[in-house]
Amino acid sequence: MQHGTCLSWGPELLWKLNRNRLNWCPHESGIVPLLTFPLASTGERFGVIRHFHPFVNKELEDCRNGTTEEPRLALSLWIYLLSWCDGAFCGILQHMDWHDTFDTPMIMLDDRGDVIFQVRLVSGEARSFRSYTALPLRVWHRLDVFMDGSKVMLKVTSHATAGAGKPYTYNFQADIRYDDTAGYFMIGGGKFMPGIKGYIGPITYHRLGGHEVWNPLSPELTALGLDQTHRVCEEVMGVILGFAQALRDTEDAQHSCRSYYMGLKQKFEHLSCRAPPLSADHRHHIVLQLLKALGRNYISGSGSETVYMRLGRWSYELAKRKLARARPGSGPVSSAVRLLQVSSCCGNSQASLLLAAVYLGSLGVREDPVKGHVYSLVGAQADGRLALMHLGYKHTQGIDGFPQDYSMAYCYYSNVGRQTCADRWTVPMTQQYTTELILLTDDEALKSQMDEDDDIFQYFKFQAERGDLEAQKTLARMLLWGEQGVSKDTEGALRWYAESAMRMTDPQAMYDYSILLLKGHGKKKNRTLGLHFLEKAASMGFPEAINGMGWYYSVFMADSSTGLRYFEKAAQTGNKDAIYNLGLLYMSGKHPKKPGKNQTAAFQHFLKASGKGHLEAGIEVAWYYATGVLPAVGRDPERAVLLLKEICEQNGYLGSILRKGLNAYLRGSRVDSLLSYLLAAETGVGVAQNNAAHLCEVLIDLGQAYGCEWRYYNQSTFNYHPHPAGLLKMGDFYYEGQNNQSQDIRLSVLMYASAALAGSPQGIFNLAAMIEMGHDIPEKILEQLKVSKQDRLDRSAVLEKLYQSCRQYENQEDVTPCSLALLRVRLSRAWRTFTSGPLRYFWACLIGSGAVLLSIIILSPIRRGVMAAQSERRGAAAAPGGQGATTASGLGWQNLQQLSDWAWCVLGGCLCVVGSVLLAQIL
Repeated sequence: MQHGTCLSWGPELLWKLNRNRLNWCPHESGIVPLLTFPLASTGERFGVIRHFHPFVNKELEDCRNGTTEEPRLALSLWIYLLSWCDGAFCGILQHMDWHDTFDTPMIMLDDRGDVIFQVRLVSGEARSFRSYTALPLRVWHRLDVFMDGSKVMLKVTSHATAGAGKPYTYNFQADIRYDDTAGYFMIGGGKFMPGIKGYIGPITYHRLGGHEVWNPLSPELTALGLDQTHRVCEEVMGVILGFAQALRDTEDAQHSCRSYYMGLKQKFEHLSCRAPPLSADHRHHIVLQLLKALGRNYISGSGSETVYMRLGRWSYELAKRKLARARPGSGPVSSAVRLLQVSSCCGNSQASLLLAAVYLGSLGVREDPVKGHVYSLVGAQADGRLALMHLGYKHTQGIDGFPQDYSMAYCYYSNVGRQTCADRWTVPMTQQYTTELILLTDDEALKSQMDEDDDIFQYFKFQAERGDLEAQKTLARMLLWGEQGVSKDTEGALRWYAESAMRMTDPQAMYDYSILLLKGHGKKKNRTLGLHFLEKAASMGFPEAINGMGWYYSVFMADSSTGLRYFEKAAQTGNKDAIYNLGLLYMSGKHPKKPGKNQTAAFQHFLKASGKGHLEAGIEVAWYYATGVLPAVGRDPERAVLLLKEICEQNGYLGSILRKGLNAYLRGSRVDSLLSYLLAAETGVGVAQNNAAHLCEVLIDLGQAYGCEWRYYNQSTFNYHPHPAGLLKMGDFYYEGQNNQSQDIRLSVLMYASAALAGSPQGIFNLAAMIEMGHDIPEKILEQLKVSKQDRLDRSAVLEKLYQSCRQYENQEDVTPCSLALLRVRLSRAWRTFTSGPLRYFWACLIGSGAVLLSIIILSPIRRGVMAAQSERRGAAAAPGGQGATTASGLGWQNLQQLSDWAWCVLGGCLCVVGSVLLAQIL
């Protein structure tokens, strides 16, 4: 059948483009895995955020819409408890709506181990039921929840029993409100409820309901490894507690008055208060040896530290000393690993992290990813800052067997971010240092490090004692934060802060000292004196002090109106603290002029303050990106993770580890330095990864091959802003085929190109060198390096462009490899220009003329010799005829001399012309 009309041009073109394509519906399923890898839950307000979107498939979406009126869902999750809740409730799974209200479903745990399931009714009322489970500790439990209408069934199964779980049923007898696309889900702790203390295993969520759920414990080896490790640690803790109790009992017996009959009883019954002998429990003989070596005073000593903390710290330091003297694969390495395991059981998170690094990187022992995962989770669950950063980094990159999951990374990074902000004022400053990213291969940066005996430090001290204000402020800052290698001295810092502030002329000095007085940092709080200096600095128009006055009135005086006036005045100057404080007023709904919560205005203020480097504002911005509660902002967990990672890398504990590694390197202790940099490298700090890899290379030359150079150079290239040093090293590895890797020119080019785009002249030079060796560089890379299409047509033009770019990044005053290479390329290009095309005829004529001129020039010495001989004969001859002949010959030679002089002039002129043209071609 023929139609009288035809398709328009647009639809016909689309039909032709798609006629050979098969249309596929996107794969969708109502079964969603919320967790596939164990989550370490510290019992705080941090968890994994998940979102559900409406189905694209119309039939599935219709089914989901039906569940909002008749709720149906099925949920299965695994949990491993180390202790019950500290408070009344702790969260396992929380559903929050867009108004930060708990929604359906909610699964919680109470302080007795009972599981509580909560829903929200259509009327808005919250209802819940309690299942009297009394979940035992240190056992994997599987919780299966089935909801059908108003009826809910909970089934609890233990992995140890592997039998049918006990069901708990409840009927709410009311309409339940349920919409999984409204708001977000929190796994573990959340902003409004802490999480459990332990681990949360795989979670499977059936959005459309079901009668059965398939959710095996996975990865099983890791989950069972966690169980085994904690059970062993429980035994270790029992041994330590028993030993300590025996010592205390012995001390009490020695200092108490006993009756005569009690003494006879102990004598004949052979009772003693000694610690158990070594043969009593062979599995824990290392623990017993440590306890005996520590002695009575160390174990039963006073102070805030427990016996576990003291033993953990001591065994960790002992293990590090053993590793410093050991060779990979030797007995001392195994002994050090056992000491680290004891330290980990005592709650030392750095020992757990070092064990994870050892097993994941096969550093002196056989690689064991399962043990690496186990100790990574153990360290993070102990709330260790570096261990939390380690897991956040692994889940961000998806390396070492950890799944890439930005939401899990956000959970760990948000914890460290909060601690980073709190540590600045709540943790003793002696335990923290400013994070200084210094490469061990950077000689200039190493020379800038100093100590109290250094000439520069002594100069600052001399100037400060003379009354120089800037020297006093610099010295106070260096001593307070331990910058540039200077040891911390809080008392000395306070002295110089006071000296600079008492002059009442510098608002920065007065403000710094006032904050220390108001917060009682390093000395007892003095609100009166602190307010005096703060007011004086504010009266001089110092923005930070103006904001400080707003903070004082808001916090100490509870005068929000006056505080707002100061905040707004400081915010007008661009002060980041004031902008953040205004954001807090909008977020909490306590803005005096604009009551009620305004999340959009709060986010805008937080974003602005974060861009200026405010840490707390950055954490709030990350929360908005992670939850997506603002439609205008949207959900972007990757961006939230990147923002938090930058904040976490300013943590004072991380700075302390980096400082220890640097000091050990400057002392010449390479292994000690490596152990410190390993901890920092496992958190994803690029400079620490490069330093660890560099030390591994150095130790190879010293006969201690740890084989970690490839691992950490390679991992440093995965960062979002990798350091060029690691990129260059990996480019060399790929080009030379090192570390049991075959040569890969493509990857080598990619590494060099990444370094070049990061501003490394060495990277640009290496790319140019590869072009000269005949390797091809992708057009896209050359385009990114600003090499135009026209230049790419000529190989020498590409080289010249690259060497020019390389020269721009180098020191312009020195003769560098790039400048010499650029000169060579330009000379070669100019020579090729002269010897090709129309200029070859010019060169032919020039060479011919040069040959004639040279012939004439060569005759000049001969002419001078002949003239000298004739002069001698002229003096001997007296005949007139002879004189005439001599005169005629002299005239001939005189003409030849003029011709020679003329030839010299012409040749000199030609050389000048050639030189000028050649110089013009080069430039």
